[in-house]
Parts: sequence; structure tokens; C-alpha cells
Amino acid sequence: MNSVQKVCAEAEKLSSDPLVLSFLMLRSFFSLVSVVMMVGLMFIERFTKRYHPNATILLRGYLFFTIASAMSTLFTDGVDTFRFLLYRPNNQECRIHLYAGKTAELMIMPTVFCVNALGIMFIFIGVERSIATVYASTYEKMKSTVPGWLLLLVATLVSFAKVVWFLSYSEVDKFNPMSTLGDIPVLIQQTSLGMQLALELLNVVVFSTLYCCNRRYITRKSLIVSSLTYKYQLNENVNSIGLLLQLAWFHCIVSILATSLIIFSVATFSEEEHLRYDLPIDLYPLYHCVFPFVMGYKVLQERRTQRRLKAVGVKERSQYRNQDGHFRMLEDLFEKVDN
Repeated sequence: MNSVQKVCAEAEKLSSDPLVLSFLMLRSFFSLVSVVMMVGLMFIERFTKRYHPNATILLRGYLFFTIASAMSTLFTDGVDTFRFLLYRPNNQECRIHLYAGKTAELMIMPTVFCVNALGIMFIFIGVERSIATVYASTYEKMKSTVPGWLLLLVATLVSFAKVVWFLSYSEVDKFNPMSTLGDIPVLIQQTSLGMQLALELLNVVVFSTLYCCNRRYITRKSLIVSSLTYKYQLNENVNSIGLLLQLAWFHCIVSILATSLIIFSVATFSEEEHLRYDLPIDLYPLYHCVFPFVMGYKVLQERRTQRRLKAVGVKERSQYRNQDGHFRMLEDLFEKVDN
């Protein structure tokens, strides 16, 4: 049996495997839902726009990478689903259309890039928030967005460089039954996964430290005599870092679970088991599928808070009007008594 016949047999087996088809369709569906929700949230959310312009650039850049991650998963899994269930080439010896090895790797490269970019972006957001913490008394006055765009560019280039380094060790087969990476040495895979884990843990440590520092600054007695600009920057730091800390923990938990399963599969799975079980154990797409619901909850929570504050303001103004009416009645009464 030559290589084409072998890959063709694998493709036909995968195309009739309920486990593979179920996960392809589920990942495609939830990625589509994620894209629609995230695009909608990009237009209606308001709380990131209240932060410093540099923070807004980085946070919205992070949202963009989340959308890109969902779109890349939707594309690769959607195309594989279409090939397995619907598309049948007429002039090929194989009933299922096969990818050339390099094509299969190029199709999944955007997904690998986005997985790395989401983790690396946290570090550069942490750099910006660290600057905002150290220079809290003057940072709000700095309106230049050059640092934000520069950090976003560096984060993108670092993510791309890591993917290029990783794929430089890949040896692709002539054909592949679905979009996948080539054969990469186990040591390189373990090194890359270890870097990913270390990065996630570092993100949690950085944002936890920044949150504690800013909370401590707010509770200091000397804050009473501080400038309004300084107080505003500290409140912004606490609010933004609190949100980022929750996202960092969530991303860290998903990455630890996904990375641990991948390390286990690299050490124990055969080539055939990799083809069948790589989709179920790949939990990285879980993040961009759940993220819109977390973000949507934050948007609704923010709107409820704004409505509550508005209602309190209306109630207070009504009380003031009632008090004014009461004092006017007393004034009229005293005038009548004097007369």
C-alpha cells in the first residue's frame, strides 16, 4: 500500500467516525457563535473605552485576536467537515479530497498563531498596566498612543516569531487526511508547551501583584490629599486589572488543561490515535468559545451598574426637589405669621 492509499484509507475512516465528526461540527458551530457574539460585543461594550488610550488599544487588540482564533478554528474545522461529509472529487483515486502536506500545515498555522498570541498579549497588557501603576500620578495626562501601538506590534511579532520557530522543525508528509501540523520532534513540542505553561503562570502572577499593589495604594491614608488625576488612575488600574486577572485565571486554567492533555498525547498516542483523539483533547478553542459569554456577562453587569447609579441619582434629585418644596412652604408660613 503506497502513501496515498494509506492516507486515503485514514481519511475515509475519519469521515465515518462519529467522534471526529461530532467534534468537528461542535467546534465549528461554537466558533461561529463566538465570532458573531464577539463582533457584536466589540460595538456595544463601553468599559474598555473608559481606560487610558494605550490600555484600550491593547485590550481591543486582544479582542481582535480572540475573534481571529475563533475564525481560524471555524475555517479549518468547517472545511474538514465539508470535505468529509459533502465534497467528493471526481478525478481522484481517493473518495475524500486529501490535503498536500504543506497545505494542511498552512491551514492550521493561523490557529497556532492565535493560541500563542492570546497568551503573549497578556504579558504586554501587563507591561502597560505596570507603567500605569508606577506612574499613576502622571500617566493619565499622557495622551500619546504610540506606546500602545508599539506594544501591540511587538506582541504580534513575538507571537509570529514563536510560531515560525516551532514550524521550522516540522517535517510534512506528502498528503494528509485533515488540517494538521507536520511531524515535530518531541523535545521541541515539549519545549513549546512548557513555554506556554510558564507564560500563563507568569500572567497570573503579574496581574495578581498589580491588583494587590493598586488596592493597597487606594486604602492608604495619604490618598486623601492626593490629586484627582492620581485617584482616577488608581481606580482605573483596579477596575481594569481586576477584569484582566479574571481572564488571566480563566485562560491559565484552560491552557494548563489543554497543554497537559497534549503532553500526555505526545508521550502515549500512536499516529492513528492522534488522528482520532487530537480534536477531543484540544481544549484551546474552549477559551474563545466561552470568552464571549464571559464578556457578555461583564457588559450586562456594567449596564446594570450604570442603570442603578442613574436611578440613585434620579432619586436623590427628587428628594432635593421635595426638600426645596418643604422649605418654600415653611417660608410662606413664616411670612404669613409676620404679616
